[in-house]
Amino acid sequence: MPLEDLRQTFDSRVVPAGSALTLAMPKPRIKGFEVVGEGGHLAVPDGRNAGSGSASLKGVFASVELGGFRLDLPRDTPADGIGLWCKAGFVAIRNGRITGVHGQQDKRHGDGIQVGDQAEIDTLLVENVTILSAYQAIMAHATPGGRGLKTLILRNLNVRDEPDLRKQLSIALLLGDKPTTGKKKAPYTIVLENVWVDWPSKGHCIQFPEGARVLGEINYGVPPGGDFCKAA
Repeated sequence: MPLEDLRQTFDSRVVPAGSALTLAMPKPRIKGFEVVGEGGHLAVPDGRNAGSGSASLKGVFASVELGGFRLDLPRDTPADGIGLWCKAGFVAIRNGRITGVHGQQDKRHGDGIQVGDQAEIDTLLVENVTILSAYQAIMAHATPGGRGLKTLILRNLNVRDEPDLRKQLSIALLLGDKPTTGKKKAPYTIVLENVWVDWPSKGHCIQFPEGARVLGEINYGVPPGGDFCKAA
């Protein structure tokens, strides 16, 4: 893939139709970035230290691979770590660490990884990732209209609480609405492989949509070897 540098400040890039692009991240970064696809392949093999900036993906991609991220979100204003608003066949988020996620349900809030309302992703893989959150670590869904995900694979993922930032009890892995609470309730396939959640309440660790095909289960607490993606 052609290699293109991202500047230190907020960046926006377009991946043209039929092309492939690799983005190099200077270290350390200051702000986030947005990439808009038109049908190409995007790779960020070593996200390095992304500072307090968020990553946002929009448009259309054949595939996306984001790796090596260290996102430490701002403590004053809630923000998402990685926002997926795109249409894609395959998205992989690997070897990343996201901290500082917080907010409140009836006010502005952030998610470590968010599958946006307009997203249409066949398969999302989250692998070797650690998320520290006082709100939601991952928000994902599928809708009866075909938006959201068809398959979610969580592999070697651990989620821990950020008690100093917490304002209210929340669900760590919100993977779909309950039947009576919203439209993001269509069933899809969810694969859990070595997933650990250390949360204030076991009853708030994970929520599935009704009818989801769930393979595997979560573990409570911290992995025996510590975080899958270390702080340094």
